[in-house]
Amino acid sequence: MMFKLFEKNKKLEKRMEPESFRVPEIVFIGEQDGNVEKELKAHLVGCFKANVHVAAAYLVRVKYGNSKTETIALCVKVDGENHSEIANLIGSQFKKMFKPTESLDIIFLTPEQEPRISIVAKSFYQQELHRT
Repeated sequence: MMFKLFEKNKKLEKRMEPESFRVPEIVFIGEQDGNVEKELKAHLVGCFKANVHVAAAYLVRVKYGNSKTETIALCVKVDGENHSEIANLIGSQFKKMFKPTESLDIIFLTPEQEPRISIVAKSFYQQELHRT
């Protein structure tokens, strides 16, 4: 499942809520890691540490299906089905940092996708296992 965060609504000139959509195929290209991206990752790590459902996160360049266009996606491995809640959490951090014209795709990784993404990128967040 995927969400697109804050795609600009040209008629209303405001940010829209995260929108869920599905794509037939995702090609993971490589890690996205510039100065702005490092700042976003730092903000997200703080949020993820407080959310027991987020197990891992990657910021990567992707292509969908046969498209030649690359886009940036935040890929998240979660425990559970609370995707909308996590998308809203990510959206609140994204909204603080970026203009309304910017967007971010969120991909909730399937078990089949995780090995493929780990070939091209390292996770910037990995949930710590608590030992008792």
